[in-house]
Amino acid sequence: MATFTDLRSGFELGPWTVLPDRNLLQDGETRVTVEPRPMDVLVFLASRQGEVVSNEDLVEALWDGRAMSDEPITRSISVIRSCLGDDSRDPTYIERIARRGYRLMLPVTPLVAPEPDEPAKSPFFPAYVWPIVGGALAIAVIAIVVLGNRPSSMSSVVVCPFENMSTKPHEAFVYGFREQLVSTLYRVPDLRVVKAPCEVPVHQIPGELGVDSVVTGSVQQAGGRVRITAQLVASDGVVLWSESIDGAAEEVEEVFGLHERVANRVRDAILGESDFAVTAATRPASFEAYDLYLLGDFAFSKRSESELNRAVEFFTEAINLDPNYGAAYLGLANSYVLLADYPSADRESMYAMAIETADTGAELDPGIRDSAGTVYGFVETKRFNWADAAEAFETAINSSSVYPTSHHWYSRFLADVGLLEKSLEQAKIAQEMDTASPILNARLGVAYHWLNDAENADKFYARAADKEVGSWIHNLSYTLFLIREQRIDEARQKAKEALVSYGQPTGWVDAVFDGFTNASDAQSLGDTVASVSAAVASGDLQKNIELTLWALLGQGDKAMAAAWDLQESGEFYELEIIYLDEFKVLREHEAFPELLRALGLTDYWASIGCRWNNDHVLCDAA
Repeated sequence: MATFTDLRSGFELGPWTVLPDRNLLQDGETRVTVEPRPMDVLVFLASRQGEVVSNEDLVEALWDGRAMSDEPITRSISVIRSCLGDDSRDPTYIERIARRGYRLMLPVTPLVAPEPDEPAKSPFFPAYVWPIVGGALAIAVIAIVVLGNRPSSMSSVVVCPFENMSTKPHEAFVYGFREQLVSTLYRVPDLRVVKAPCEVPVHQIPGELGVDSVVTGSVQQAGGRVRITAQLVASDGVVLWSESIDGAAEEVEEVFGLHERVANRVRDAILGESDFAVTAATRPASFEAYDLYLLGDFAFSKRSESELNRAVEFFTEAINLDPNYGAAYLGLANSYVLLADYPSADRESMYAMAIETADTGAELDPGIRDSAGTVYGFVETKRFNWADAAEAFETAINSSSVYPTSHHWYSRFLADVGLLEKSLEQAKIAQEMDTASPILNARLGVAYHWLNDAENADKFYARAADKEVGSWIHNLSYTLFLIREQRIDEARQKAKEALVSYGQPTGWVDAVFDGFTNASDAQSLGDTVASVSAAVASGDLQKNIELTLWALLGQGDKAMAAAWDLQESGEFYELEIIYLDEFKVLREHEAFPELLRALGLTDYWASIGCRWNNDHVLCDAA
């Protein structure tokens, strides 16, 4: 029987030609790319063709025998079946034997005849046996494979999540490697970069996301080394590049340089070789600072108040260890900005700390200067300094280090000034850069909602909800959408979730939402107004929630009074809400033009060739 090593040279399986070293299946003109790990599983099953292979056998052979759940094996089998077109209920290729394992059903024919006199070689590297020669190389290049010619029209790539192959979780490191890789690729001119969850087989991803190529890979830490294995696959299934590199785990230049090495290989394979190396905008001076930064970035991605506070701690520790590390300053400033949305924080103090942190970071590390415009733009938006905010955002989104948050917060600014179509454009750009982000899917849902595109609003709100978006603001927006759609029970639950995450009372919710169920009944409307009035009197309602409820209930005078209270206190922080259809009662109020002037919108619109026209912002043609 052919060994694992024999079969690495390729074999026939039914109508398929399996080319493991190219991660490729071929059937005539049909070419299907397979991820490296599922391909290894297929080759191992082929080396034991007809035998039942247990999960323990697979773990021992392909996962170095370490303790792990069955999920990676189950996923690998699922990917193989999808690539082969196999049906788990009526299999042709892989049979599952309950409580025993898997069996490859069809015969296997090696493309190269086995050499029985030669001992079989190990099919995979032992877990991190790395020879150190003459003080060690900074980076050891294990393999480079470039197959075929690069299509001249290629200009986009999706970066999939990297698989954690370490014996310890190292979740933040694996997450952070991909984030650093993507951030560096963003700096490549003329290259569109997308982050996606990649929940379908690799060969389906380009068509699903409209990109030319896909990066997949894995990260493994062991024995004081970090090993990165990655490949770039074109939309036609051709493997353009595949490589494994490693570095000393606690040598910051080696570890931090790994993602730059991968980024340059990807750039060269897609756009052609260049004399200029692509590098990160900012880099750490110590491994400890870098590790703390990754932990902070991972916590920041969760967006809840508790995780943002953890992010502040990690970023602050990173800065203490490396006072010139710009990325840590930027992460800390962004954390302060988001913490300002929670009631336990003093908003203006948080904004002042965010600006001070961004200023200090940009002075010490010029690499973040343009990106810091995202922080300045957000804070100036909240202070109603519209022209300053617009200038800061334009700097940020046109920098060489643009990231999705820049477009996300610019979208919020544009919505606040009533430019809803432009807000949607920026929300789309942000979400396309990171298709799996809960917060960016939620933002896109909001943008469609405000433009009355119910189908798309529902689609992206639901995606964000499935991913458990942590932002209370977006959950309240989703609540408003559900009320509009008369999905009152869902809206009731979503409102409670948002209020709990914001640390607000929920005792008033049921009575008010019962009123929404019978909104056309005069008696019910009166009871609901009374319930809201009681909640206001008891101090259970934040003023922005009070304004929203009065608008939903058609109480124009009460809504306008709440709006003025917000404006005069300087706390009208989610201004875009005034353009929602349900706020027409506010916009039709005789005091509305005066409110717009007080908010600085009238003067700002005039400065950019726009004006308020009945019920929307109207701008002169460019």
